[in-house]
Amino acid sequence: MMRVFAISLAAISVAACNGMVTSERPLFSAADSRGAPALKNGVWAWTHEAGCQIDPKAEITAWPKCADPFLVKDGRLTALDAGRGERSAALLLVTGDPPLIQVDDTVGADSSGAAVYVGLRPRQIDAKGRAGAFSSWVVLCVPPDKGRAPPVDPKDVLPGFSLSARGDCGVDDPGKVREAARSSEAWASQDEPLAARWIRSGPP
Repeated sequence: MMRVFAISLAAISVAACNGMVTSERPLFSAADSRGAPALKNGVWAWTHEAGCQIDPKAEITAWPKCADPFLVKDGRLTALDAGRGERSAALLLVTGDPPLIQVDDTVGADSSGAAVYVGLRPRQIDAKGRAGAFSSWVVLCVPPDKGRAPPVDPKDVLPGFSLSARGDCGVDDPGKVREAARSSEAWASQDEPLAARWIRSGPP
């Protein structure tokens, strides 16, 4: 599960993570982002191993396997993958405890028709109030150990979620997303957290 959001836009399409919380429409709007932490524009890296080292000047094709690149620019998140090409979706940071990232892939000819949610804890805040790093976790409706061996047992699913045939959890209540985010943070603390950090400005 640790690489799920590292390739989040692909994960939406294939429901790569059993128990991943999704919605058919984005449940949060710009009004929910007031006061939310901002992310610096530029090239970022998801890292899924402690001590993962990245040369900030290196081409993304030369990055180590412990890191996956993505681009943040003008309210969009673009997953960068030399093998599969780019995949982009709208990005919204949502205030609350914990703060959330809403990745909206509901619009477009090649969209998955779903939005997914990730909890985050901002790190390295700069003078302009922008986060240059954050730890994160995929918002789930079922504990990771219960979701690793499909099919997911409905009795393990948090109340208020609808388990789909492909193993993800649909919801239309933003309050339930927040509840699941808090539960998922506790579950993630038992595993290696997924971390992201800003690498450089400009195009990939």
